[in-house]
Amino acid sequence: MGLILLGKYHRPKQNNLKSNLSMSVNDKDDVAQGIGDYIYHYRLIFGLTQEQLGIIITASQSQVSRWEHGVNKPTKLRLEEIMRVLKNG
Repeated sequence: MGLILLGKYHRPKQNNLKSNLSMSVNDKDDVAQGIGDYIYHYRLIFGLTQEQLGIIITASQSQVSRWEHGVNKPTKLRLEEIMRVLKNG
């Protein structure tokens, strides 16, 4: 990665920064989709609808749907709660 000297600080050239940033966004999307796949898979195994899972963990059906589709990720605490519910059925 090329560096531009700015006084005593160094920073990557703009074109490299953009490609690195897009890789990070793609990685985050992959993580969100992986979490969503987990929620979807185990929710179906336990025969729960999105609405039923939402009621158990006090989330809306649309929020569960957004997690499953990788649009959003649940917070760490919420994910632990989901895992506890889906682990115990």
